[in-house]
Amino acid sequence: MNTPTTANEWAQFYFQEVLAKGQDRVTNVSVHDYVGNKTGQSNEVLNGTLDGVGPGSLNASPWYTDFWYPKKLDSGRIIHCRKTAETLEVENTEDSEATFDQKLAYEKIMGFLPAEGSTRLLTMSANSFGSEAAIAQNAGVQLEDLSSVASLQARVNDAGFQDSHYDMLNVEVPGFACQKMFNYVSVINRKQNADVVALTMQCLDAFRTTGPFQDALRAKYAGQPDPHARCIADWMENYEMVERFTFRKSSKSRRMEVFIFKKAS
Repeated sequence: MNTPTTANEWAQFYFQEVLAKGQDRVTNVSVHDYVGNKTGQSNEVLNGTLDGVGPGSLNASPWYTDFWYPKKLDSGRIIHCRKTAETLEVENTEDSEATFDQKLAYEKIMGFLPAEGSTRLLTMSANSFGSEAAIAQNAGVQLEDLSSVASLQARVNDAGFQDSHYDMLNVEVPGFACQKMFNYVSVINRKQNADVVALTMQCLDAFRTTGPFQDALRAKYAGQPDPHARCIADWMENYEMVERFTFRKSSKSRRMEVFIFKKAS
C-alpha cells in the first residue's frame, strides 16, 4: 500500500506488520498506541475509527473483517484475533455465525454495565444472550426482562417507571426511526432514569416509508451525512452517544445497529 495518511490506513499497515511477524493476536491498546503515535490523534478521536462503525472504521473495512475479529477478555480488554480455518468454517455455518455475531454484540453492550456492586438492568431481547452477557459482566445484576415491544411501551409509560433507577436500559426497538419509535424513545430521554441506554434497531442510512412524519424527518435532515443515526441522537438529547456498532442475527438477516448512550453530565 502507499504511505498511510489516515488512522484506518495506519491501522492496516500495523496489522500487516503483525502478520509479517507471525503474530495472530494483538491488543486494542497497542493498535491505539501505534496509530496515535503515527497520526498524533488522541484516543478519544481514534475511538470512532478503531472501535466504532461507519466509513473509515475497522468494522467497515474488508481488510479487517475478512481476516480479523475482536474478542473481549474477562478483564474487559479487547484483543484482535486472526481468523483461522476453524473460525472461518464457523462463520460459514448460518446458525453458528448468528450465535457468534450476536454473542459478541451482547457482550459489547453489557460491557457498559458496572462490573461490581448491585446493578439494575431493564432489558428486552429475543434470546438469552443478553442475560448471559449481563451475568458474566456482573454476577449480582438485578434483571428485569421485558418480552416484547408492547411491554416496553407499557413499562416506560408506567407511573412507577419514573421513580425507578436503572444502571442500564437495553432494548430492541421496532424497525427504524418513525413516529412509533419516537413516542417511547422520547419518554426514555425525558425521564432520564437510566445511566446507560442501549438501543438496537435496523441499520439504515436513510429514512424508510412515507407519510407526514417520515417526510418531515427527510426534510429536517436533508443533505446531512448519516441522517438516520443523527435523528436517533437528537431524540436522545439528554444523553451522549458513546458507541455504535452493527451485527447480524443470521447470515441472511438484515444488519442491526446498536447505539449506546450515557446520561449527559
